[in-house]
Amino acid sequence: MKERSKESTIKYYVVMALRSLADGMRTVLIPIMAANVTNADVGVAAATAVLRVPWLIFGLPSGVLIDRVHKRRLFLGGALCLSAISGAMGLAICEGKETLLVVLFAALLMGFLDVIMDNLAQIMPRLVFVKERLSEVNSKVSLILTIFAFLAGPIAAPLLFRFSGSGTWALIALLYALGGLVVMGLPGAWVPEADRHGSNLSGVLQELRSGMTWLWQHASIRTLALGSFGHNFFGGGTTALLVLLAEHTLHLGSTGYGLLIAASSLGATLASSITSRKSSFLRSRYLPVANFIIGASELTLGLVRFAPIAFLAMAGQGAATIIWNIITVTMRQHEIPEARIGTINGAYRFIAWSGMPVGAIAGGFVASAWGITTPFIVSGIAIMSLSPWLYKALVAPLLESRSKVLR
Repeated sequence: MKERSKESTIKYYVVMALRSLADGMRTVLIPIMAANVTNADVGVAAATAVLRVPWLIFGLPSGVLIDRVHKRRLFLGGALCLSAISGAMGLAICEGKETLLVVLFAALLMGFLDVIMDNLAQIMPRLVFVKERLSEVNSKVSLILTIFAFLAGPIAAPLLFRFSGSGTWALIALLYALGGLVVMGLPGAWVPEADRHGSNLSGVLQELRSGMTWLWQHASIRTLALGSFGHNFFGGGTTALLVLLAEHTLHLGSTGYGLLIAASSLGATLASSITSRKSSFLRSRYLPVANFIIGASELTLGLVRFAPIAFLAMAGQGAATIIWNIITVTMRQHEIPEARIGTINGAYRFIAWSGMPVGAIAGGFVASAWGITTPFIVSGIAIMSLSPWLYKALVAPLLESRSKVLR
């Protein structure tokens, strides 16, 4: 039974806040620890990369797993595993065994768990709340995510780590464990339907094919998946190069780079705060506009040399990106059948996230050949060019259907 009660809503937000804070702290600490134990840039980059590699390996089958098991128990198990790994990292620091291999192995394990936990986090509102509340809930969750995962966590983790590395990891372990325990008191549609394809390999493959077929045959979800792939492909390169743009082109230094990230988070926070009060902004017709703003922000970063304009561009990009995310998540929660939501959402995220590592590599090659600003210019133009296609695929059919009704 899905709940409308205030108590259930508060519990859900507490779960998301605890996990977001732990994720935000952990994401910053992994590269910090890698940098502490190796002077090689490739080692530091590898520590960040291995957190995302599991999406390419486990993204599709994780959705099938989610649809076949009790989802609340799966969330608890994932949270406790993340807690145990975090505790082990703290213990490694205490015993002086925090080698690069240990950091990479821990990051890889956490990456595989993130695939399951991120998918569960996105489909959880559909399991807990009635459809009428999804836009409101997703807006507030995005605000929580921005505040705790992108602001509080990344700011607090390095400061706490200076005082006690093992203590910081112990705190992260506690946050994960508390989040898992709180979710056990949250009512919802957690129990899976009866297995339709069998538990053998052929049954799993059949369910994967079925999920991908459903996604590809539903034009709106297919359009969102391909649009998100485009964002991640072109944005993957510019995200990786932003620190170099800040230091060498805008001459802001490492502190300025942090302020650019903060500006993006501030824009996202403002947009989440507004949309949580005015859900009328969360309609598919705004997706081409949000997409255009994301592209225009990328183009601005590639063309301007004036720091205040760059900060405004990052704020605009953060706001538009969070609106894109809220709308696309809500549309998936509404349209995907509940019994298959894990499989289809996993397929969606597999498509969307696969663009990031490829785009990061491509952006590096483009920057090496034609300069650091070129990937931003190319990305901006390419993303903006998606807006007419998004309008034709998502907005025009709605306007046409409405005109037929009025006739």
